[in-house]
Formats: sequence, C-alpha cells, structure tokens
Amino acid sequence: MSSKKRIVIIILCVLVILSIFMSGCVLASETSENQNPFVLMDYVSWEGVGAQISVFVDPITGVNYLILREPHRAGICPRYNVDGTLYVSEVT
Repeated sequence: MSSKKRIVIIILCVLVILSIFMSGCVLASETSENQNPFVLMDYVSWEGVGAQISVFVDPITGVNYLILREPHRAGICPRYNVDGTLYVSEVT
C-alpha cells in the first residue's frame, strides 16, 4: 500500500471517530427553554469571580436545588435544612 493511500485512510478513520464522538454533544444554548420544568427562585452573581448561584425549585416535589455555574464548570446539589432533611418549598 502506498503512503498516500495510508494517509488518506488514517485521515478518514480519524474523521469518522471524531464525528461519532461529537454527534451527541449539544451546547447549552441550543436546548429549548421549555424543557426545564424547574422554577428559578433566587439568583446571585459574583462579578469578580464569574460564578453564579441559582436556587431552583422542582414544581412537582417542591425540593430546592442549588446550581453553581462558573465559566468552565458547574455543579448541582439539593438544598438541605440544618437538621439534614431536604429543604422543600410549598408547591402551588
């Protein structure tokens, strides 16, 4: 096999592998706002740090969630009471 054919085959294999891995990736800005059933309760932003903390409430269970967003990472956890139980808001 000639070196040109080998290079073409390698490039095609790399492109196929990349297309398989990238096909499931979607940017957050491309998702629909209607898919988020949670209700935003509170929002705090630290301008100097670039971090944002939001409190979202599940409209079905009333459980509160804290969401931390930074430029290159994010996290979510349920909000707890002092006694360790879940913080639950009344659902209307």
